[in-house]
Amino acid sequence: MRTVALAAFTAALLSTSAFAATPDEILAANRAAAGGDAWNKAALVTTFDYVGNGLTGKAYAVADLKTGAFEQHYAIGPQTGANGYDGTHVWNKDNAGIVTLQEAADAVPLAVNNAYRNANLWWKPDHGGAAITSDGQKTDNGSDYDVLTIAPKGGKPFDAWFDSRTHLLYRTDEMQGEVMTKTFTTDYKDFGGTMQPLHTRVNQGDTRYDQHLTLTNVTFLKTSDPSAYAPPKSASPISPLWAARILSPSRSSSSTTTSTPT
Repeated sequence: MRTVALAAFTAALLSTSAFAATPDEILAANRAAAGGDAWNKAALVTTFDYVGNGLTGKAYAVADLKTGAFEQHYAIGPQTGANGYDGTHVWNKDNAGIVTLQEAADAVPLAVNNAYRNANLWWKPDHGGAAITSDGQKTDNGSDYDVLTIAPKGGKPFDAWFDSRTHLLYRTDEMQGEVMTKTFTTDYKDFGGTMQPLHTRVNQGDTRYDQHLTLTNVTFLKTSDPSAYAPPKSASPISPLWAARILSPSRSSSSTTTSTPT
């Protein structure tokens, strides 16, 4: 009995901590698998087909690959809009063209998280100032993943799941408000030497309301313009009809590099 117990203990030890990869090893493997130095470009522009909540449309994003600053815009069903983060301001542009700064709740920390991932700051020697700990190895749908808990400086903690076989990012788990948001990135293809997920699925609990993004184009920019990520000019909050009434005489007092999958 003692021999069996000792053998079981030894097997458990060898299958876990003895071979557990460190955060630095996991992230180094991810960098190599994702393309390494091929990511040393100024900015990344991506285009997606969108399906979710009974609607279809297009989504577009541009991200600075040094800072992670970003701008995203979309045309989904009858709705159009945009949002972004320039490293200081988080902003949103609604269907009417009205731009507002997002300063409440966790808007800034979530934008910081997004920027952190955009720029792959976890690859830096100091992890971009983030605190990173290992959450061990976990299984999802029969596959094994190395899970890290990452807390970017100025952001909020999220879990990143890296495929133990391919070393590519498979999933992130992040609290957005009171909702756990799981983002799955799968079916990676080579674009300009970098591995990009063709499919992204966003789940917030009920799979019936999952949002699906299919990557259709990737373009790398040689330069990154900071103004691209800043809050744009806002449309007048006054409708054209009311503006005409107010101002009526009776009321008035007076280069790029585009990549295709290989």
